[in-house]
Amino acid sequence: MTQTTCQKLTSELLLDYYDKKGRKLPWRENSDPYRVWVSEVMLQQTRVETVVPYFNAWMEKFPKLSDLAVADEESVLNMWKGLGYYSRARNLLKAIKIVAQDMDGLVPRDPIELRTLPGVGEYTANAIASIAYGEPVPAIDGNLRRVLSRLFDLSCSSPKELRSRADLLLNRDRPGDWNQALMDLGATVCTSRAPVCEECPLEEQCQSRARGTQGERPISKSRRPVRSKIHAVVIAASCDYKFLLRKRSGDGLLAGLWEFPEAEVTRRNTVTSVHNYLANGLGIDTASDQAQLIPLSSVLHEFSHLRITYEPLLIFGPVQGPNCKFTDHEYRWVEYNSVKNLPLSVGQQKLLKHAKEALTPLNMRSGCGIGVFD
Repeated sequence: MTQTTCQKLTSELLLDYYDKKGRKLPWRENSDPYRVWVSEVMLQQTRVETVVPYFNAWMEKFPKLSDLAVADEESVLNMWKGLGYYSRARNLLKAIKIVAQDMDGLVPRDPIELRTLPGVGEYTANAIASIAYGEPVPAIDGNLRRVLSRLFDLSCSSPKELRSRADLLLNRDRPGDWNQALMDLGATVCTSRAPVCEECPLEEQCQSRARGTQGERPISKSRRPVRSKIHAVVIAASCDYKFLLRKRSGDGLLAGLWEFPEAEVTRRNTVTSVHNYLANGLGIDTASDQAQLIPLSSVLHEFSHLRITYEPLLIFGPVQGPNCKFTDHEYRWVEYNSVKNLPLSVGQQKLLKHAKEALTPLNMRSGCGIGVFD
């Protein structure tokens, strides 16, 4: 069998597998470039089963590109709440506004032009171009990298070599389906830790399978060490159950999200001293007889590269006032039911839950604000 014939057979086997066993996912119902784009951004470093409900809710809120183009950042971040990597949402919004304003609302089909938009790299551009427009370009994500590395038994494969191998196999009549077939194969059969080779449509063509090296391919990159930090948090709740929150500024990981005031605990200070510093800066009199200081249990939240232990102090009572001395963020007193509707990171949602659990007995005993946590 010639190399060309073998490549054609591999491509045909892959598409036959996709036609019969491809995953039924909501963004595959049609090839609308906006839907493809949103799904690909959501799927970055996020599991499919996690993305499905977020995608469906997103399409109810922003069914068309024009709907998202007129949205504000806070409403977008609120829809993204819980998905993590919030810069994805901010960049998506920026890019969509550019398409609406400068490109007549038409998502480019050229991968090179797509890559000029905020947050759109080579993979995302090629995925949109191939799936939505049928452009013959491979979209190489982690799944494709793993399948190709095993198929060709590549011990060390550069991005350039992977693109070259992918180009050899790419079905130019159905490039979008070909890319999605490899994505599905990598996600469900050719998995990283326990590949089910006997169920793979490419088992006979796979060089790693023939040599018994599938468990060694691809060679994993060394992971960045996970850093650990401790943050002291002040959860100020007024008698009418309003919470003091601040909106993060800048362009960092959680920019644009709301949070309880917090600061890092370093070797030079203690949790208690940071709590006092925050309370003083917020204009809260912790020495008042009417203020209840309630230390809450620690909350652990992990990012891919960072582990934060939150040490929260709940301050409840007549603490609401206009005396905040901090000017680094926007501060706002917000009713509990409105807090739930703000974009909060998962870590902050955990803190809110802790505060609610601590305040509910006080609420019931005092009779004030009954039903506020319903």
